[in-house]
Formats: sequence, C-alpha cells, structure tokens
Amino acid sequence: MANKRVVTLGFFLAVVWLGMLARVAWVQVVRSGYYHELAATQSIRRDVVAPKRGEILDRDLRKLVVNADVEMDAGARARKLSRVCPQGSLAGQVLGTVGKDGYGQLGLEYFLDRDLRGTDGWKYLRHDVKNHYYPGFEERQKEAMDGLNVVLTLDSRLQEITEHALERGVQKAGAKQGVALVVDPYTGDILAMANYPFYDPNTRESDGKDAWKNQAVEKVYEPGSTFKVITTAALLEEKLISPEDTLDGENGQYKIAGQIIRDTHPRGRISFTDALAYSSNICYAKVATRLKPETFYKYVRSFGFGMKSGVGLPAEESGVLKPVSEWSGRTQSTIAFGHEISATPLQMAMAAAAVANGGMLMKPRIVKAWSDNEGRVVQEAPPRSVRRVMS
Repeated sequence: MANKRVVTLGFFLAVVWLGMLARVAWVQVVRSGYYHELAATQSIRRDVVAPKRGEILDRDLRKLVVNADVEMDAGARARKLSRVCPQGSLAGQVLGTVGKDGYGQLGLEYFLDRDLRGTDGWKYLRHDVKNHYYPGFEERQKEAMDGLNVVLTLDSRLQEITEHALERGVQKAGAKQGVALVVDPYTGDILAMANYPFYDPNTRESDGKDAWKNQAVEKVYEPGSTFKVITTAALLEEKLISPEDTLDGENGQYKIAGQIIRDTHPRGRISFTDALAYSSNICYAKVATRLKPETFYKYVRSFGFGMKSGVGLPAEESGVLKPVSEWSGRTQSTIAFGHEISATPLQMAMAAAAVANGGMLMKPRIVKAWSDNEGRVVQEAPPRSVRRVMS
C-alpha cells in the first residue's frame, strides 16, 4: 500500500515537472519573441533629447540672450533650459520671450524660433521596476541638433544710449509711450530699436499695458509734418518747384475743400526752403496740388508706405495709404503734411534714410548672420536695396 502511494506521488510529481518543463519551453522557445518584446516595452523608454537653443548676439557678438540650466530630469535625461537676457530689459520688445514648452512666444524668439530651437533628438533608456534608469543600456539613439546662434545688427551700447534718451524724452514730454530708432541709411541696418515703457523678458514684467509690443513695427499713426520730406522729394524730383520759389502762407489760415487749414505761426510769402524749415501746412497743402494725384501716390508708395517693410519682426503693420479712387477733394493736400495717411515708425525711418543716402530705399535689416556653436558663420544676410525712389 505504501509503495502504491509512493508510485502515485512520484507519477504526480513527474507530471507536474513535465508540465513546468513544457511551460518553460513554451515561454523561452516558442513564445520567446513575444515575451522579449513585452519586456522591452515595459522596461525600455523612449526619451526626447532637447537641443541647445541658439543664443542671440549683437553686432559685436555681445550676448543679448543666453541659456541657463535650471533642472535635470530624473536619470539625467533631457536638459531643461531657461532663457536669460544678461542685459535685462535692453531691447526687450525686440528680443521677445520663450514659453515653458520651449517655443518662442514674442519678438525675435518667436519669429526666428525654427532656427533658434534646433531639432529634437531621442534615445532609449532601460529602467527597473523601481524606475531607476541605466543610461548604459541605450538601444538606439539620435543626437539632437542644436539651434543656430543669431547675430543681430543691433549695437547694445548704442541701444542703451538710445533707451536712456528716449526715457528722458518721454518723461519730459509727459507722454505715455515712445519709440526711437537708429538706422544706418546706407545698409538699412537697425542699430537701435527702443520702446518705452521698457519690457524685461527675464521677469515678463513691464511698467505699462502691452509694453511687450514692439511699437516700432506695430504702432500705426499719422506721421504729421515729418511726412513733408516725402512731399518735398516728389515735388523736386518732378521739377515742379525749386528751393528758391516763393509761396503765400496766407497769414496762417487757408480754406481748402470746405475745411480750414492753419499754421501754428502765421506767415506771409516765404520761400519753399523756409516753408519746409518752418513746417508750413498751408504752403504744403497748396504746392502739393501741382502733382497729379496718381504721381503723388506713386512716390508715396515707392518710399515704402502702405506695405510691410519685411524687416523680419512679428506683427509688423503695413499702415494705411488709400488708393487715389478713394481720395476726397482735400486728401492730396492733407497727405502733403502727413494727415489722412498712417505709417509705422520704422517706415518713416527708412523713408528718411532713403533721402539721407541719396535716394535708395533700403530693406531694414535686423539679422546680420547666423553662426554655429563654434562661432562659425553658416549664413549671412547681406544688405539689400529695394528701389531707387529719387535721384
């Protein structure tokens, strides 16, 4: 009886052992591929490797925006970067900001985001049940491609001087905001672009509502008497007046198309040169009618008004220049001294630069070149002329 029990138990154990052996063979041989893939899925993780974002430099390679390591992910995976402007609010509206997702949000950080950001890489890391990572077990990986550095045309020292002068000017005038531009008329390089109130990308704080906006390209306003330079150029180019010719200032009051035009200081008969020097609205309203409306429109358009300059900054406005078909009986006379037309500060600066350089409208340039991490220039953005607007 005892032997029978031993045989039965032995048979039972043999069956169990054979069953276990069959299961092991099934798992390790027949289904090995499936379980290997399942294990890999559970223990190997694909991580994105963030590239280093390119820096922003001024024309003399002074750093305007750099990266700062703020933390590392568990297992020393993707590096998280925070953007820092070493010079604080200097040119803050121009430089812009980067969001928490690493994408540019404002200014050049937004407009040049694709090249600054670079290309993500990736790698596979193996981890255990406690989520401890083992970097030496990478299965496959692709290196991240760092972003390019951008070299601007801005001169940070001149930018600082311009901002200080602008702040004093705005405060002295009791104004709420102001814009100042410094442009090289021969290259179109923007050497300084200042906006007040200032905006500090480091803190995202400012002293006024919408101070993060770059008013140099976003603000649209009636240029007023500064526009008389354009009217003067058109009249002289068409040989419809000479600097010595005289005009009647009507003692400071003149009626045209049912509306009274006034000068701040009443004047009688003065030369065209003095009409410009004294900024006589009346003289300009009268003399502008010597131009055919279509001809005047052509000159205004040629100087870059009513269209974007293509400077390469976000949210640029084109201003407003009505077609001749929409002009009233007084439009031509009022455009002559900068009313019934709107422009951006940058448009006015580039138009004045065309007069200063001898008649060539230049495309405004804010980006000078691109360079890699070794400082090698990989792409240049040379100065570009748009068209000749006057002889």
